[in-house]
Amino acid sequence: MWIKQKQHIKKLFQQNCTKNESGSITLFVLIGLLFFTIVSINVYTNNSNKIQSQQRELSKTRSGISNFRRRDE
Repeated sequence: MWIKQKQHIKKLFQQNCTKNESGSITLFVLIGLLFFTIVSINVYTNNSNKIQSQQRELSKTRSGISNFRRRDE
């Protein structure tokens, strides 16, 4: 009887440990994905802002060149 109870307790303990380890791995993966998502959003935002500012500068330069050409004609 004592051996069966001991084996049952050991089995329950092993199942409980496995669940806890599984949860910690899941948490680690979720934190990693969250970090990757935040970094990706920051990179996308920075690139988008750079492209917009380059387009603004390009349009200013083009309008300046066209105004300069109009004065020469």
